[in-house]
Amino acid sequence: MIRIGRSTIRLPSRPIARLESLTRVAEQPLHRALGLTDGEFDRIQELLEREPNHFELAVFSLLWSEHCGYKHSALLLRRFPTDSPRVLQGPGENAGVVDLGGGEAVAFKV
Repeated sequence: MIRIGRSTIRLPSRPIARLESLTRVAEQPLHRALGLTDGEFDRIQELLEREPNHFELAVFSLLWSEHCGYKHSALLLRRFPTDSPRVLQGPGENAGVVDLGGGEAVAFKV
């Protein structure tokens, strides 16, 4: 346990990550460790017309992630209606809002 001010934090009894797991991550190509596929790595090389450095790979990994780019869900999300009398706020940077009727609405944030 660790005390910080009045708080006590209980540490796990076993390591959070095992050395073998970290070794496996370290042994694979950097683009895979960052969550990029081989095809995405090839596309990055095409776009840059050279091999990317570590910083550039990290930036592409972030921008092309599910969190920022909806990497896996974009095709599915396009199937939802975006224009209707019940759609109060369509897709964009913020949450979408749908009128449920009776003065109630629900907001969705992906």
